Amino acid sequence: MGFSPVLVLVQWNRNKSSKTFYEYPSLEEALQGLCSWYENQLRQVQPHLVRIRYEANDLLHFLQQLTQLECLLYDSREGKYIPYGKEWIKQRMLGFLTRKANMK
Repeated sequence: MGFSPVLVLVQWNRNKSSKTFYEYPSLEEALQGLCSWYENQLRQVQPHLVRIRYEANDLLHFLQQLTQLECLLYDSREGKYIPYGKEWIKQRMLGFLTRKANMK
């Protein structure tokens, strides 16, 4: 597939005004962005921690708890964005985290 730009649509809580979107140049960068969102939330909840550590299941639970989470991947061959839901994103996140862990 000729995917490149990615739009991540998120609603942080039940408040409709918490809906927003983020644009990333690739799926890898979008997944890294999701990790950063979670890490920032952990820093807000526990500002005294010097080092942030978490398990993959913690991150997946965070993603599951979001009111809305979807991504749109641009398919240059089709000339349109293809939508993917929360479960698809979580599956890709597991692969992303596995690749990151294997690079260490």
